[in-house]
Amino acid sequence: MAIAPLLVIWFGRMFSKTLICALIVFFPVLVNTMVGLRGRAGEPARHDALAKSHAPANVALFGNAFGVARLSGGLRIGATLSVIGAVVGEFVGSDRGWGS
Repeated sequence: MAIAPLLVIWFGRMFSKTLICALIVFFPVLVNTMVGLRGRAGEPARHDALAKSHAPANVALFGNAFGVARLSGGLRIGATLSVIGAVVGEFVGSDRGWGS
């Protein structure tokens, strides 16, 4: 929200609304995906035992499955934040009222 007025000045009224919404959604999705791809911290011990019992190629696939799960969680959070981003974009980028 702090850089929203600068985005309006740099990119104009219409594109800045979309950009504000996209920036608010992008970072939580990125962080959740990176956490999921980096490791399985906090997952049950049985998942680690299952991953060790498979071949190395399957372990990489199993680790990426946690990344996909975290990505879907990030998208769920991003869907909520997109509404907030749209409201912030309309608030900052409008000169007359809602939807202008």
